[in-house]
Formats: sequence, structure tokens, C-alpha cells
Amino acid sequence: MRTRSLFSLVPILSLAMLLSNCGPAAPQQPEETEQPPTEEIIGGQTDDHGCLIAAGYSWCPAKQKCLRTWEEPCEPENEPPTPPPAAPANPLLETFFEGLDGTDTPPLTYRGAALLFWNMNEEGGPKKTALLGEQYGATNVALADVGALESALNIVVGADSTNAVYSADAGVRGYIWDDLVCILAFQKSKASAYDASVTCAIWMPFDREHAIDKEALELVFRDKYEKGEGEAVVSLQQVQGDYARGGVRFAPFNEPGGGGNFLAYREGDAWKLAFDGNGGFPCAPLEALGFPADLREGCYEE
Repeated sequence: MRTRSLFSLVPILSLAMLLSNCGPAAPQQPEETEQPPTEEIIGGQTDDHGCLIAAGYSWCPAKQKCLRTWEEPCEPENEPPTPPPAAPANPLLETFFEGLDGTDTPPLTYRGAALLFWNMNEEGGPKKTALLGEQYGATNVALADVGALESALNIVVGADSTNAVYSADAGVRGYIWDDLVCILAFQKSKASAYDASVTCAIWMPFDREHAIDKEALELVFRDKYEKGEGEAVVSLQQVQGDYARGGVRFAPFNEPGGGGNFLAYREGDAWKLAFDGNGGFPCAPLEALGFPADLREGCYEE
């Protein structure tokens, strides 16, 4: 009987294994690709372009999309921001600066909207409030020109000792008359030259009465939108007990679209936002929080 050695069987086994691997491959399941999450916008009233009004969205022609203007300016891409206006937006301030320009002061150039910090006499020490005003300035002026500005403001408005800080090369001086408040600031820029600016704002009695609430609400907006000091300025329109309605502006103040309206309520010692944005707002949540009827004016039924 003839026998084959183990080594003679190896080629046959190898060929059989190769042939077994040449059959049709099993179909492979396609890999599932993870789709990027899409932002879900809660239902409500929309405008002609489908922008959700209640969420603060509005149509931006420059970018051809819905956006919140306080989060994203409605300006064409790669274009410089809108330049500041050629004259103050507030006619009362324009009249004041025209009168100031008629004195023996150096010529002042309009610099646009600017923030003004005003110290108030309160128990426990001065407290500070931020006011959005208009600024004029002059560069490379002599110290005598700064003195001329001080003298003119003393005559036209009147100095306020709570808002006065001086050093060897710089200084700040506050002035107040009725509803008008101004800050004169100067800083040495060269050996014998200074940069000087005058920033004025209208501080209405209503805002003065609720200055502490205004400051607290500004802190709420700064925390929500991660803004620094002075980058969120609140203007109160109505305050009834623990409920408030008003508007907010975000820096930079010379660019359009940075802000919106708000409704807020006080819970304990803390203010909270019931709504903020540029669109409409639903009635039901405000009614549930107890907002007075006149503060809810303009809301819509869902």
C-alpha cells in the first residue's frame, strides 16, 4: 500500500484554501455617519422671511439669513463697520456742544457715541452708573486749552466734586446741571500736549430714581452675554414694584444692531430676565409671572 508523506499534501491543502477565498464576498453594511446637530427653533410667530420673531430673530438683507442682531451685526462680510454719525443723535446734546464751541475753548471734533461713568452720592460711599452719551474731543492741545474747557463747563454747567480725579499728567472732572451730566477727561500725550474729551449724557430723573435697579440689570446682561464692565448699558422705561421693562445696548456703541428690549422681574434680591430680544414676546409666561398688564403691552397670544 502506497502512502503519501505529509509534505506532499501541503500544496493541495494550500490550493483548496485559496479557492475557498475566491467566492463572492459578503455584502458590507455602510458605515453610519453622524449628522451634525441642527439648531431647533421653538415655534411661534414668524415674519415674511420665516424668521422667528419671539426668539429675537430678524431678516438680514446683507447676509440673506435670519439672525439676532445683538449676537451678530447685520453687516456685509469683509466690509468695515458703519462710521459714526456726523452729529450727535440727541438734539439737546448737539445744542449744548454748539454753545460750548462758541466759548474760548479749543475746537472740538465729534467722536461719536461714548460711555460715561458717573459716581453718585449714596450711603456707604459713591456708587457708579453707566450712561450712554456723546463725545467731542481735541488732540495735541496745551494745558491752557484744558483749563479753558474747565472754565467754560464751570460757567455753563457746574462742577460736581464727587466726580473729580487729578494726577500730574491726567484728570477727570464731572459737571451736572438739571438732566445734563458731563465728564471732562484729559491725558498727557506728548511733552507739552494733551488729549482732551468732553462726554455728555442726558440723565433723566426716572433713571436716577432707579439707578440701583439699572446697575443690577446691567450685571444680569453682562453675565448672560459674557460682557465686561461698561459693555452693556440698560435704559429703563417702566418699573412697577418687582417688574421692569426697558432696552439694552451692547458695545461697541457706534455700530448698529447691538442690543434689544427686555422684560425682567425681581425674585428675592435678584433680577431675572423673562424676555430679551428684538421681536415679539408671548403673553402667557408673563401672565404666569404676574407682570402688570401695561408692562405686557404688545405681547401676543400663542
